[in-house]
Amino acid sequence: MGAEKVLMSLEALVLIVALFVGPNDGSALFVFSEPKFQTKESCAQYVKKNAHNLNAYLSNKYDTLPRIYSNNFYCTNAKNIEEWQKNKGSLI
Repeated sequence: MGAEKVLMSLEALVLIVALFVGPNDGSALFVFSEPKFQTKESCAQYVKKNAHNLNAYLSNKYDTLPRIYSNNFYCTNAKNIEEWQKNKGSLI
């Protein structure tokens, strides 16, 4: 697969990114590697439908259970995530 094709697939792949609002060690940004989506709309629908489970997963990950925090979720493409990780820029 050529570099151009990889770049196109990164631009098309949409992932869920969460900003954990509870107590943490400074690593409040969490990127879900699964599930992956073809569109931001399908990602947003998934987040809306599964918000409680996503929040519970993060609260478990950050060891805050039984307290479950309502976190901020974003649907963005993998290329934006890669750029943000390099430059600490915008995820949207």
